[in-house]
Amino acid sequence: MSQEPDQRYNKTDNYFKEYHNKLKGLRQFNANSQHMNKQIVRSDELKESHEKIRKGFDHLKHEFYQKLNQLQENFVTQYEQYWDVKQKVGDETKRLEDIHRIKVTTESLRDLEHTIRRKHDILEQDFQDKESNYKEKELEVELKFKDKTLELQKQFDIEKEHLETSLHVDIDEAKKAAIKTKEAVESEKANLRAVQDQLSVELDKERSLFDAEKKRNDDALKLFNENINIKREELHEEISQKKQALDLELQEYITSLGDKKRTVENQLQQLENAFDERRLKFDERQSELDNAIEIKKQQLETEQVQVQQDIELLKKKFEEERLIQTDIAKEEKQLLAEEHQKIQEQIESEKNHWNDEREKIKVAFDHERHLMMEEKKQMEMQANTLSHEIKLQEEESEKLKGVLNSLNDKYEREKDAIEQTLSTELKLLQNQKGAFQESMEKEKFALENELVEKRSILENELTEKRMEVEKEKLAINEVIEAEKQRLDLELNDEKSKLKIERDALLNEQENRRKELDEQQTRFKKQQEAELNQLVEEKHRIQENIEQEKEGVVKLKHDTELDISKLRETWDNEKIEKTKDLEERIDFMKLQKDQLFSEIKALKEQNLRFQTQVEWESHESDLQRTSQNQLIKQKETFEGKLSRLQLENQTLEKSVSTLQHQIAEQEQKTIADFFNVSESKQNAVSA
Repeated sequence: MSQEPDQRYNKTDNYFKEYHNKLKGLRQFNANSQHMNKQIVRSDELKESHEKIRKGFDHLKHEFYQKLNQLQENFVTQYEQYWDVKQKVGDETKRLEDIHRIKVTTESLRDLEHTIRRKHDILEQDFQDKESNYKEKELEVELKFKDKTLELQKQFDIEKEHLETSLHVDIDEAKKAAIKTKEAVESEKANLRAVQDQLSVELDKERSLFDAEKKRNDDALKLFNENINIKREELHEEISQKKQALDLELQEYITSLGDKKRTVENQLQQLENAFDERRLKFDERQSELDNAIEIKKQQLETEQVQVQQDIELLKKKFEEERLIQTDIAKEEKQLLAEEHQKIQEQIESEKNHWNDEREKIKVAFDHERHLMMEEKKQMEMQANTLSHEIKLQEEESEKLKGVLNSLNDKYEREKDAIEQTLSTELKLLQNQKGAFQESMEKEKFALENELVEKRSILENELTEKRMEVEKEKLAINEVIEAEKQRLDLELNDEKSKLKIERDALLNEQENRRKELDEQQTRFKKQQEAELNQLVEEKHRIQENIEQEKEGVVKLKHDTELDISKLRETWDNEKIEKTKDLEERIDFMKLQKDQLFSEIKALKEQNLRFQTQVEWESHESDLQRTSQNQLIKQKETFEGKLSRLQLENQTLEKSVSTLQHQIAEQEQKTIADFFNVSESKQNAVSA
C-alpha cells in the first residue's frame, strides 16, 4: 500500500527522461536541417515560407507550453493526493499497532486473572478441608459431652439424699441461665441473618455493575472493529480509483504524444533551454521529496522507541500487580495459619476435658483414618487440576503462536500483492519502452541501474520490516516463556507447601494415636481400680450382713443406740452429698461458661468472615466463590447455634430428671429406713 505512490513517482520520472531523449533526437534533426538550409539558396519565396513555418512553430510552441503546464499541474495534484494517501496509511498502521498492543495487554491481564482464580480456588479448598475437620472434631466433642451427661444422670440415680431446699435455688438459676443463653442465641441468629442479607444485596449490586461494564466494553470493541473495517475498505476503493484515473491519463498522454510527434520533431531546438530549467526545478522538487522521506523515516524511528518504552511500562505494571497479588496471598495464608492455631488450641482444651470412654475413642480413630483417605484423594484431585491448568496455559500459548503466524501470513500476502503490482507496472513500462527502443538504447543502461538501486532500497526496507516483525515475535515468545517459568515455580512452591502440610497432618495424627493409646491404658487402669473397689465393697457388705446376723440377739438393748447413730450418719451423709451436688452444679456452670466462650469465639469468627467478605467484594471476578463461602459459613453458624440450643434443652431435661430422681430417691430412703427399723423391732420382739 505504501509503495504504490513511489512507483507512480518513478513512472513520471521515466516519462520525463523519455522526453529528454526525444529532445536530443530533435536537436540532431535541427542540426541536419540547418546544414541543409545553408546549402539551399535563400530567396524571397524561401523567406516567406520560412516566416510561415516560424509562425506555425510559434503556434506549436505555445500549445506545447500549455500542455507542459497542464502536465506539471497534474503532477503536483497527483503528488499531493499521494502524500494524503500516505498519511492516511500511516495513521491506519498506527491504529492497527495500538489495537495489537491492546490485545497483548488484555491477554496478559487474562493470564493474571486465571492465576489469581487458581490460587483462590486452592486456598478455598484448603479452608473447606480444615472446616470439615473442625466440624468432625466438634461432633466428637458433642458425643463425648452427651456421654458425660449420661454418666452424670447415672451417678445422680445412685445417690440417696434429701436435697429439695438446696436444689430448688440451683434449678432456678440454671433455668434463668438457659433462658439467657436462648435469648443470646436468638439475637446472634438475627445478627447473622441481617449480615447475610446485606452481603447478598452488595454482591448483587456489584455483579450488575460488572455485567454493565462488560457489555459496554464489548460494544465499544465491536464498534471499533467495524469502523476499522469500513475505513480499510474506503482506502482500498480510493486507491484503486486514483490508480485507474492515473492510468487513463497516462494512456491519453501517450496517444497525444504519438499524434504530435511528427509536427514537433522539426521545431524543438529553441525549447531546449526552457526544458533544462524545468528539469532543474524538477530535481529540486525531487530533493525536497527525499528530505521529506528522510524526515518520515526519523518519525518512524521515534515511534518505534515510544513503542519499546510502552512495552517496558507494561512489563513494570505487570510486575507490580504480581507483587501485590503475592502480598495478598501471604496475608491470606497468615490468617489461615492463625485460625488453624486457634482451632488446635480448642482441640487441646477439649482433649483435656474429655479423655474418657474406650468405644468412642475407637470410633474417632476409625473416623480419622477415613479422613486420611479423603485428604489423600483431595491431594490427588488438586494435582490433577494443576496439571489440567498447565495444559490449558500451553494451549493458550499455542493459540498466541497461531495468531503470530496469521499476522506473518498477512504481512507476506501484502508483500506479494505489492510485488505483483510492481511487476505489472514494470511490464507496462517495458511495453511502452518498446516503441522507443531505437532512440533510447544508450540510456537504457542508466535506467536499469536506477531500477536496480530502487529495487535494492525496497528490498532493504522489506528486510528491515521483517527484522522488526521477528524481533516482536522473539519478544512475545520471551514473555510467554517467562510466564511459563513463573507458573512452574509457583506450582512447585505450592506442591512443596502441600507436602509440608501433609507431613504435619500425619505427625498430628500419629500424636493423636499415641494420646489415644495412653488414654486407653488409663481407662483400663481406672476400670480395674473400680472393679477392685466394687469387690472390696461386696466383701464389706457380706461381712456386715454376717455381723448383723450375729448381733440380732444384741439388738434388743442396742436399738435405741443404733437409731441415734443412724440419725448422725444420715446427717453426715446428707452434708457430704450436698457438697458433691454443689460441686457437680459448679461443674455444670463451668460447662455453660465454656458454651458462652464458644459463642464468643463464633462471634469473632463471624467478624473475621465479614472483614474477609468486605475485602473479597472489591474483586468482581471472585463473587461466585465468595457467595458459596458465605452460604457455607451461614450453614456452619446455624448448625452451631442449633447444637447449642439442643445442648441447653438437654441440660434442662437432665436437671428436671435429676429433680424427679432425687425426690423418688428421698421417698425410697425414708421408706427403707422405716422398713429397716420395723424389721429390727420385729426381730427383737421375735
